[in-house]
Amino acid sequence: MNVKMWDKVPISETTTHHFWESEVEVVRKKTIAPNGKKFKYFDDKGIFNFVFLLWMYRWVWTAARRYLDAYMIHPLPLADQTIIWYPIFSRHVSDGIASLEAYEYMGKDGRKRAPKPVKHILWRAILLTFWKRLLIILIGIVIMNAISMSVAVFLHKLLELLYRRDFRFITLFSLAFSIILIELIKELCMDHINYYLQRAMLIIDSCLRITIFQHGLCYRRSQFGNFQAKGGACKSIIHSCSGEDLCSSDPLLCPARRYKNNEVTPKIYSLILNDSYFIPFFIDFVTGSI
Repeated sequence: MNVKMWDKVPISETTTHHFWESEVEVVRKKTIAPNGKKFKYFDDKGIFNFVFLLWMYRWVWTAARRYLDAYMIHPLPLADQTIIWYPIFSRHVSDGIASLEAYEYMGKDGRKRAPKPVKHILWRAILLTFWKRLLIILIGIVIMNAISMSVAVFLHKLLELLYRRDFRFITLFSLAFSIILIELIKELCMDHINYYLQRAMLIIDSCLRITIFQHGLCYRRSQFGNFQAKGGACKSIIHSCSGEDLCSSDPLLCPARRYKNNEVTPKIYSLILNDSYFIPFFIDFVTGSI
């Protein structure tokens, strides 16, 4: 635990990216154990280890039998890091809330001309952020279902062949071997799709929890803010309707009309603990993996 992985990596190789991308690749290839020997992970041992998911069994077996130091754990891949997906997801949520707030503070004439605001803010943010991953999963499942239909066609031909008197053993063996091979390929592909789906669900769950908690906090401006610096801003700490000084037309510039609360409401606990847990399961249900 006292060994730091980045101590063994040249500084010039770790400062080429803003994210953890270079560190993942460099540390994965140049990790050195405390005894000075090069350490390799269980998923760096060939193509069959990846295709048949043998690395998963080895990781579980090793983690159950011994204590793993920090350098033994594989760095999180760049595509699964929340630091990349969270800002994108949070931006889409903020855009949906801003459009809803702007629509609420418009007049009757303005609402007729303006487009309707976003109602399902979280679903819109999920689709705009993770649509590529969800599309890949759906396409993979459709292809696997088509392969299952081809297996049914081969099985139908095999049963018809058994009723014939002049059938050949080579034809029977080739059809049976084709069915077994197609089923094996389909099961392997479904395991990889399910693994990819679980990774996407974990990322969505993390982004939902962080974003909901962030947007549930207080965003009121400090009472010591410089109100005179911004034109059209409300100059009062507490909003009043005395008529002497008109408030700003933009509700975001008034500290009392912001769509935020000084305290965290009890609803945020339900959103963070329950909704963030069950929303990814709906994606699992749509893909038919349950």
